[in-house]
Amino acid sequence: MASEKSAFAALLDATPVTVNNYNIAEVKHALDDSVRKILTKDHKFIEDNTHVDRKLLLGFSSCFFAIGGALYGHFNDFQESKLLVTIAIVLYSILNSSMLLYTWFVEKDTIFVGVRKGNGSDEKILVSAKCNKAKAEYFVKLSISGKKPVSNAFTKSFGAWFDVDGELAADVLVRDVGSLLVDKKSQ
Repeated sequence: MASEKSAFAALLDATPVTVNNYNIAEVKHALDDSVRKILTKDHKFIEDNTHVDRKLLLGFSSCFFAIGGALYGHFNDFQESKLLVTIAIVLYSILNSSMLLYTWFVEKDTIFVGVRKGNGSDEKILVSAKCNKAKAEYFVKLSISGKKPVSNAFTKSFGAWFDVDGELAADVLVRDVGSLLVDKKSQ
């Protein structure tokens, strides 16, 4: 029986993901993005962009104050603009620090938050991922709340998904992410 190719794997046939195997950050970002795409394209989850929206709001707000203070200081003499420019710098620093603290303490290792509409109930999903740089391993934890709660995790070497040239083996990653969605306790 021939298995149907996943939408994510078909997408990678047209534009493969290739990374530098020696750049751990690049590998982690490629895996994070791929897990997100697998969940949205193959498993029909709808991504909740709340974390991204909040960080964008903080970032744009800090830039707004920085640009406003810089423009005011540019068009007015130093003594007149000193107080407003100082306030703009302080606000910029506070907002950027807030964005950093939000990332550290609220978002943490979360790479995907989403929901899948179902038969009368919604399934909410939370996926977090970490990278062990010393061992070149990727740790993924997935939790689904809904009618049938699921909580699974795995740790694998980067070599499980990338060949020596740095090309992502989409079928293997799709299979591994799909195995996280199955409730292993009920089997």
